[in-house]
Amino acid sequence: MANWLYSGPVGLMVFVFIIGVVARIVGAAPYSNIYNTLFLCDNTIMAKQKLSPTAKRMKALRDKLFAMTDDRRKKKAENQRKRRAAKKAGKNISGKDYDHNRKKFVSVKVNRGNGGKGTKAEG
Repeated sequence: MANWLYSGPVGLMVFVFIIGVVARIVGAAPYSNIYNTLFLCDNTIMAKQKLSPTAKRMKALRDKLFAMTDDRRKKKAENQRKRRAAKKAGKNISGKDYDHNRKKFVSVKVNRGNGGKGTKAEG
């Protein structure tokens, strides 16, 4: 077999895959869960980040600082005004967010990730 198969991240994935398959056949639950997570997961539900207490505090601080920037505060205020107006007008906006680019309420799912281009591409 090729040397790349046993070294680096690819080798690790191959090893975990083989262990997972064997574990599924034998019925060893812990290794079977690793296999399920890495190879059978459909990634529709993202797991919570596993952060150390220090990293959690730092992330909370970064998130708070980002949320308090002028741009984010303006968008939040605009969103609140639009939601109040839409509710007053009798529109059903449950499960929807206001999209500042499209200038309308869209489902939460549609309003994430900039239409598949990722949030870094937003202007």
